[in-house]
Formats: sequence, C-alpha cells, structure tokens
Amino acid sequence: MASDLIGRLERGQPTRSDVLALLGPPEAPCSKLTPPAGDLGQCLSYSIGSWSGFRMDSDTLDVYFGYDGRVRNAFTVQH
Repeated sequence: MASDLIGRLERGQPTRSDVLALLGPPEAPCSKLTPPAGDLGQCLSYSIGSWSGFRMDSDTLDVYFGYDGRVRNAFTVQH
C-alpha cells in the first residue's frame, strides 16, 4: 500500500493542501535520517508502522515538496 501511495504522489504531484486533505496532519517532523531530498521544513512525515519488514523499528512515509508547492519526492524511511 505504501508503494502504491508513493507512486500516486510522485506521478500526480499534488499540492501540500491536497496531501493534507488526503492523509491528514503529519504525525512527526521529518528526520535528518531521510535521504537528501530537500528542506526539512518542506516535508510531511506519516507513521506507517513496521512496513520495511524488519519489525524492529517503526517506519515513516516522508513527503517532500518543491518550490512550486507540489510533491517532489515521497519515500519510506526506516528508523
């Protein structure tokens, strides 16, 4: 499900408002562990449980926005 959502976000490049309407408010700030995808202030982070399969730590779906306010990158992060 996370992979499908990432694909939809990156293909459709919705605005920040669209992502907030779809996923709700972010659950945590984006961490510095994420790949260098942009300004941490332009990122929304959502908890997705233990998606990676290691079942040790929780994972997040991090969504980064470009200067135009549209999704630039989205990916899962294992913490």
